[in-house]
Amino acid sequence: MISQPNEPEDFAEAAERWDLERLYADLAVAKEELGSYPRQGLTATEKTHLRGLLCGYSPIEIAKILHKSPKGVYADLTKTVYRYIEIITKKPFISWKDIIPGLAQIGYRKLSLKRSHDWHLTPDVSRFLGALRSWLCCENGF
Repeated sequence: MISQPNEPEDFAEAAERWDLERLYADLAVAKEELGSYPRQGLTATEKTHLRGLLCGYSPIEIAKILHKSPKGVYADLTKTVYRYIEIITKKPFISWKDIIPGLAQIGYRKLSLKRSHDWHLTPDVSRFLGALRSWLCCENGF
């Protein structure tokens, strides 16, 4: 058998922000708790859909990116990933939008020492700093 080169994972950027190995392991345990799935561990499809959600994509966007049926992706998520997440978060599933905050709250988001920052969104504080500097210099006789 000829080995094929590994294709890049869809939504691989999720690994930069999330502890995927621990999350996969905990979700696999949740999957076993449900007991209706004979396979151990998460399937490649379950992992791909989860990574898409962790990147902030909706099920419809995930379907478009993966060239799948939106109804099919939604059905897969409803029967699998959403149920597993309910188990580990101990909260009923409400919306795909609740997955990121729910998983972050229980510690699956990686803490980054090197944070990127959108500097164009930062308010201009130069006038404030100038006034503060002026006040401090005058108050202290400098």
